[in-house]
Amino acid sequence: SQMTSVELLKLVDPSLYYSKFIAGGVFPDGRAIDAFKPFSFKRGVVGGVCAGSALVRQGGVTVVCTLSASLSPLNTESMMTIEWEGATTDEADLKMALVDARTLVDELITREAFFTRKALRSNDERLEWRLNAKFRLLHWDGDLSAAVVGGLLAALSDARLPKVLLKHAEDDEAPIDPMEISIEKNESKWSPIELSSNPVASTFILYVDEQATMHLLADPPVDARRLCRSQCTIVIGKKEEQKPSILALRSSGSCSDELLQRMVGIAEKRQESIVKALEKRE
Repeated sequence: SQMTSVELLKLVDPSLYYSKFIAGGVFPDGRAIDAFKPFSFKRGVVGGVCAGSALVRQGGVTVVCTLSASLSPLNTESMMTIEWEGATTDEADLKMALVDARTLVDELITREAFFTRKALRSNDERLEWRLNAKFRLLHWDGDLSAAVVGGLLAALSDARLPKVLLKHAEDDEAPIDPMEISIEKNESKWSPIELSSNPVASTFILYVDEQATMHLLADPPVDARRLCRSQCTIVIGKKEEQKPSILALRSSGSCSDELLQRMVGIAEKRQESIVKALEKRE
C-alpha cells in the first residue's frame, strides 16, 4: 500500500510531524495534548498468600504490584521494602527509570504519604506489620515513576491485614516467640490499611516549539517524547477535609510559574478523579 504524505513526514521528519499536531493542541490520536490517557486498574489479580494486589495501566506503562505482609515487634526499620520482579535489564533508559521510580516511592513512604506507621500497627499494639511490594513490569512506553506510584496505591487499597492473637503476658520482658502468635483465619475479620494522603503522580513532558513557546504534553507518544528535553513530575496528595498538597516535585529543565500552576491544577484534578475511582469497590 502506498504510504501517505503524513506517514512519510512522520518517518522522515518526526519533529515537523509532531510540531504540526502540537500547534493544533492535539495528538495524532485526537487526544488533547494536556489530557492524560485514562488510568485503569484491576485489584485482586494475584491470589494466594498476598495481602493485596493490583494491575495498573497508566500512560504507556502496565505494572502489577503484589503486597505481602509480615509481623514483627515494634521497631524503627522501614515500613515497606520494594522489589522489582524480573527487571534485569541492559537498557540504560529502563535502568534509570527503575532507579527514579524507586527513589520517588521510597521518598513518599518515608514521608508517610501512603500510610502512617500507626496504620500498620496490628490490633495488638506490641506488634506491627511490615509490607513488601513486588512490582512486575509488563509494558513500558511512558513514565514508569507515575505508574509505580499508581500501582502501589491501587494494591494498598486492595490490601487487608489479619487480626492477631498474641499469647505473651504484658509484663513478660522476654522477646516474643513466633509460636505465641496466631493469625485470624476468617478473612471477613481482616482490616483494610488506613491510607493517609492517596498520592497520585503526574508527569508532564515540556515541548518547546520553534517560536520558543512551551507546551505541556501529557502521555505523549514515545516518538514525540524523544523531541523533548525536559519533564516535570508532580505528586499530589490529599488528606480528608484538607486541601490538596504537593508531596513531591521532580523537574529537569525550567518552566514559568504560570505553567507550573497549570500543571499543579491538572495534577490536582487527576488525583481527585483517580482516588474517586479507587474508592469504588469492583
